[in-house]
Amino acid sequence: MAPQTTTAPPAVPSLEIPAKPEVPDRPFAEAHIRQGGPWVRLVLFAAAIGYGFIGNNYWIFIVQMSFIMGIVALGTMVMVGYARETTLMQAGLTGSAIYISGYAYRDNYGGLSLPFPVAALMGIAVVVAISVVVALISARLNPIYIMVLTLAVQFTIENSLFTEGKLTGGLQAPIVPRPNFFGISMRNEHYFYFFLLACAATCVMLMERFRHCRFGRSMIAVGNDAAAAAAMGINPWRYKIAAFAMGGLFAGIGGALWAPQLGAPPGITQFFAMQSLFYLAIPVFAGFESVIAVMLTGMFFMALPMALEQYNFQPQLLGGTCLILGVLMGPRGFFGSLGDMTKKVRRTVAREGLSGLMIRPRLPRGVLGFRDRRGNLELSKLRGSDEDTPWGRRAQTVA
Repeated sequence: MAPQTTTAPPAVPSLEIPAKPEVPDRPFAEAHIRQGGPWVRLVLFAAAIGYGFIGNNYWIFIVQMSFIMGIVALGTMVMVGYARETTLMQAGLTGSAIYISGYAYRDNYGGLSLPFPVAALMGIAVVVAISVVVALISARLNPIYIMVLTLAVQFTIENSLFTEGKLTGGLQAPIVPRPNFFGISMRNEHYFYFFLLACAATCVMLMERFRHCRFGRSMIAVGNDAAAAAAMGINPWRYKIAAFAMGGLFAGIGGALWAPQLGAPPGITQFFAMQSLFYLAIPVFAGFESVIAVMLTGMFFMALPMALEQYNFQPQLLGGTCLILGVLMGPRGFFGSLGDMTKKVRRTVAREGLSGLMIRPRLPRGVLGFRDRRGNLELSKLRGSDEDTPWGRRAQTVA
């Protein structure tokens, strides 16, 4: 009998999982940089509360106006940053809320003498209604026509509501007293400061929640790409109308607080079309990714011109300059670019230490007579890589 031969079974490949490489301990984490957002907000809120006790009346008044401008800027951020709709009527909407709510609240010059919450809701409702009507008209318009439409609405408000003497007071500004809440008079600057601080903090908190909720993320998706959002089952028309309504809502809230803060409605020239560009510059400069950044930028835009008024400082110069800078920096704006720069510095320090921060100039390729071999190679490949062609032989030579 022939001897039986046995064949060895095929070797089974090893299924051992390779060990995870050890990550060296570094002074700064490169893979994940923790964001101190909540702590920053708590520190800012605590500082604002502390300043309400120690600030003098002059600067308390300026910060009060800054809170109102920051609230109005949040509405502009929703329209421009989230829905990506250019609006040039925010100043007109804010002025409309000021004059309508002031007319409904005051008890002189033919006012309706309504309670302050009812008068504020009246002004907010009118402004939101105007915004919704504009949204319905512009639902199927191109962005350039939406911008023209909002500018036309701004001119219409200037020549209709702003010319009514019952609302604006004409040549003599009517008195709009500050409200009383639970027996506490808001005529005290510090009391009204804390009231406006509570309103601003509430608006910021609600906007933070809105940005991360399902409705807010859907609105951002529509603003980034309406066609892609529609393919996912999101109705772009619905969220654009909501964006206009929210822009009018925050403009109405700021306007309802503006007249009592001053004690009289401001002049109509503060809410003309050029002022809408000033409002537009706030979120464009701050960026669309941080609610608190837009709030702080709005406060800065209001406080700086008021603090430098004695030096004949022009607010429109600030708005125009920051609008140009914001366009150049892109959607992330100043605060986003600052955050990117900070992360880059921390990563560089983690890799190379402090010496990595030294500027090492490098000569650009392809200019000043230096040959860019890589660029020449790619150009040769585009023109043809066949060996029979001179360009193909040139590509092989360069390679």
